[in-house]
Amino acid sequence: MPMSLLTPNEAQRAIYIDFEGNTDIKPTLLGILYAPDPDEHTPFPADVLEQWILEPAFHGSVEGSKSPTGAVDLLPFALKLIDRAKREKRRIVSWSHHDLDLIMDALGPRKKAKRTLEVLYRDAKRAGEAWSHSWPLAERPAVHALTHYLQRVGYEVPAPFGTGRTGDSLRDIRKSLETHLHNWQRLTTRKRERFYAFLMHNRHDLLGMRAVAKQATAYLHGRGTRELLNFLEGVGMCTKPFCTTCGSLARKGDSLKQFVAGGNLRVMLPGITTRDLRRQSINVDWLVELIHQLPKASVRVVLRAWATAGVLSRLDLTMKLVSDERVFRLAPRNVRSELRNALREEALQPSARHTRRILFEHFDKELAPDDPVRIAYTEEMAETKVISGASYDSCSANEARLADMRIRATALTELS
Repeated sequence: MPMSLLTPNEAQRAIYIDFEGNTDIKPTLLGILYAPDPDEHTPFPADVLEQWILEPAFHGSVEGSKSPTGAVDLLPFALKLIDRAKREKRRIVSWSHHDLDLIMDALGPRKKAKRTLEVLYRDAKRAGEAWSHSWPLAERPAVHALTHYLQRVGYEVPAPFGTGRTGDSLRDIRKSLETHLHNWQRLTTRKRERFYAFLMHNRHDLLGMRAVAKQATAYLHGRGTRELLNFLEGVGMCTKPFCTTCGSLARKGDSLKQFVAGGNLRVMLPGITTRDLRRQSINVDWLVELIHQLPKASVRVVLRAWATAGVLSRLDLTMKLVSDERVFRLAPRNVRSELRNALREEALQPSARHTRRILFEHFDKELAPDDPVRIAYTEEMAETKVISGASYDSCSANEARLADMRIRATALTELS
């Protein structure tokens, strides 16, 4: 199942999941980690980390140890998780497809939920693997286990909570629970400590996975953006279909296709900043042409990212985006507002007649009757109409004089 790599913003807002258990039976635990979105009351909200018991034999641990969040059935919980991720526009991320497959199995014949999950899901390991290609050959991991990447980002897991311990601990605890008729209170202190270590292992897997995903996507995104900017700068400002300096239109098209095939545009394009536009000679025609290579949903993602980063304040880019019917039609409401505001700010200048025309062609209904831009545009249209009318009258008079001269010439010819 092909899917795109995580972007830095997706890595920041994703819901990270991690199942724990023995390989020969259904999972025992599902850990979840995400960062709530800030609001006016909580600008820096704390992470939410939940650990849900799935195996009935361990339900007693919820009250007995007070460490797990609660006990749930996987199917209804998975449906709520998918609905939440879709509603809040978050990705569901795990390390490898194993966790995805477990949820897919739980969903059974529910095709709609499965399709939604496929769209929302991202594999953090794919981002890690792509990142590792930039490392020295001797440092690249032969097996892409999470532990190798944790070392790379400097995330230290305490020895008691490391790998290779959880499987045996769960088997021993499960056996003891069966002996004591699943009475959690009768477990030994040693067994409870091992269960606590099991929970902490899951906690560090989640936190470490997010640390790796954020660093890997930051690198990949930065590299991709640099490649994009170099490409846009390299093609120059020429937009002629045929040019003896730049080459033919076909040659330009080939270079565009090669660049699109060699990189993930959905990752590259949102990374452009106002600083990049100021520092580099960006060909906005080619930039918009690259947007045309994206599917509709990705176009909206790019435009939202540019609106957030302030990129739409660059007038030549804004004019091009507004004038391009396909892109403008796909722009979300908040992006249209940013485009309108950028055009309006420029349209207040006395010499910006072309900007005022573009503004009214697309945002006429959104401007108040007493808006200074509307008043200036109305006066310009009235002036243009008067000038056009005068020019028409002048042309009509000239035509009448010419017709009269033809008649006179004809009459003189007949007399002679």
